[in-house]
Amino acid sequence: SSQLKLVLYIFVGVNAAAAVGLIIWTLTHRANIIIRASQTEFLICVAFGVLLSSSSIVFITLDDSKAEADAYLAYLMPPEYSAANAGCMASVWMYSIGFTVAFAALFTRIWRMSRIFK
Repeated sequence: SSQLKLVLYIFVGVNAAAAVGLIIWTLTHRANIIIRASQTEFLICVAFGVLLSSSSIVFITLDDSKAEADAYLAYLMPPEYSAANAGCMASVWMYSIGFTVAFAALFTRIWRMSRIFK
């Protein structure tokens, strides 16, 4: 349904705007002692990972409705390369990579803190 897709796109847009805004804010305030203590690189990695993970929603919304309507496109594109299949595979990859980037930054930060306080 197009209304659900619109709501999902709005959520992705808000999340992407927040992530990019926080990356820009972090870069502009990196001289601040609190931001330096928070380690700018890790903050940016977490925001970038969240951006990648939330972008997986865009790929989930892909469907084959327009490709099936056009017989010529349906002839050129085998079923295994349809938009829905490609979107399904891309959504899993984007979410997994985003999750890995975000949590790798968090786990690395925790590991560094534990090394400092030992």
